[in-house]
Amino acid sequence: MNHHRWLELLDKAHGFDSTATDTSLDHHEATRLISASQFGSGAWLEVTPDASLPFTRPRSGPYTIALQRRFGLYIESARGENNALEAAGKPPDWLGDAACNEGQHSTRHHAVNRAWHAALSAVATGTVLLGDKQEADKYKQYNAGHVPDLIKPGDSAWGTDWLGESKVPSPLRASAPPPGCRRMGHTHGFGSTEEPLRRTVFGCRERGLPSGPRFDHTTGEGHVPFHKGDYHDALRHKNNQVALLLVECFGGIASGGARLLRYLARRASDKKRGRDGTKYSKFHPRGYLSHHLAAISMAAVYTDAAHIADGVIGLKQRSLAANDPTE
Repeated sequence: MNHHRWLELLDKAHGFDSTATDTSLDHHEATRLISASQFGSGAWLEVTPDASLPFTRPRSGPYTIALQRRFGLYIESARGENNALEAAGKPPDWLGDAACNEGQHSTRHHAVNRAWHAALSAVATGTVLLGDKQEADKYKQYNAGHVPDLIKPGDSAWGTDWLGESKVPSPLRASAPPPGCRRMGHTHGFGSTEEPLRRTVFGCRERGLPSGPRFDHTTGEGHVPFHKGDYHDALRHKNNQVALLLVECFGGIASGGARLLRYLARRASDKKRGRDGTKYSKFHPRGYLSHHLAAISMAAVYTDAAHIADGVIGLKQRSLAANDPTE
């Protein structure tokens, strides 16, 4: 493959980032470009309308925001409010990053989790459970201290339980990464999200001397503190299999989830031992991989855009308060 034009575009994004004044985030455009170029990140654009399937008939407002986010454009529905905030000396949110990262993200997470559940259930011969944090005591048999998002009892490669943890982060965040991690989304796919989340999910062994320098990614040397991950009990005590199902808000699926989808697609197409219970569109039938890839990508991108659309309402309220002479 010849990636010459894409590399030229990335160079231009880095050049633009060096002089950008419309965002406080470093390497914004390069990070967005790399995130929007990952496996599955554009699959949601191929979803065709079908009232019988979830997220296949999106509303125009969030869908427009999703397109503007993908192409690095200003959120047009909030342009007037952002102009008012800027005139009042308040920081505007031209690109929707603040709205994306503010508030609760449970809707985004739940939508993607259900899409993964549908993909797993379509080929499963046993039960696929959705974890419920309201009944945490029920799931201690799989992992104490943290409720898994997805559970397949007895379905690991060695006969124990398979557990899945869904994560739907944004690579465009201003918060500092945890110890031993760096945000490198402007140079690596999932470089701003996967490393911190792997630390959160799987934990991290101590590395180097505490009296030494902090870990340096360029040399591979330095101290990394021990961190007990959310699935410490499942991995160390119960010998369960744990999978990180990482989908960024731009729709790209990280390597762990990509490998799982391809494996499930092979099982679905196995004529002797496979099964495929997927409910395909009656208007535009698809194969297993393309269907579920698009469904997972669409769930992440569309619910994130709907969250930003709700955030625009809060932006309108802030702009009114900023220009209220009585304040």
